[in-house]
Amino acid sequence: MEKKKQCDVCEIEVSLSNWSRHLKSKRHQYLLKLQADQDLHCWICNVDVEQSTWLDHLKSSSHKRNTKTFKNDLPKKTNKRKFGTHDFETDHYIVKKSEEALEGCFLTLQVTPKCETGSVSVLIEELPQLMNEKLEDVLKEKSGLKLQLVLRGRFRKFHPATGQEEFEEMTVPSKNKILLRDDQVDGVVEELLTKINDTIESWDNNEGYWHLVKIIHVDFKLREYKPL
Repeated sequence: MEKKKQCDVCEIEVSLSNWSRHLKSKRHQYLLKLQADQDLHCWICNVDVEQSTWLDHLKSSSHKRNTKTFKNDLPKKTNKRKFGTHDFETDHYIVKKSEEALEGCFLTLQVTPKCETGSVSVLIEELPQLMNEKLEDVLKEKSGLKLQLVLRGRFRKFHPATGQEEFEEMTVPSKNKILLRDDQVDGVVEELLTKINDTIESWDNNEGYWHLVKIIHVDFKLREYKPL
């Protein structure tokens, strides 16, 4: 009798001679895609969480404890920064001035994660603490700013009809946020990243949709705003 192997994705037994063919089958690829979409990876806790319980996980005592530990491990505000430049680095991010020229944009700061992640929720939690001080410093030198965030990431779309996956690098911009010199910066980065996250989650294209698998970088585009 030919030996068989259990496929945990499809929950069926498959003969060893047909194992490779089964892994390429439309049924297996489709169920594999569904399983991947049902789980979200919490980078802070390093665990996979079912999509339906994601919000409960974020509110859990273990996640809050791990988040607190992570924040305590972050370098202090002056740690590893190059005084007098826009470039600095932490254990988890590299921030540098982009050389990209944009009309009306006097400064673009590019934030690149050192660790691979496909979760905008991680950025929503971490980037405000990372970037608020820098934005406050720039705002002191201007009467006002127009701030726009642009996320560049690697996206995947699954085609159920063919069982094939498509990958593409795309950018997702936020709207402009006007900041005056006396305005509070707190909450602005979180607000713009949340809008980007909402856009990504709402994408739909016929039978398939684009799913973010890797964040490449986030551009902070700063334009000067002069109130009347």
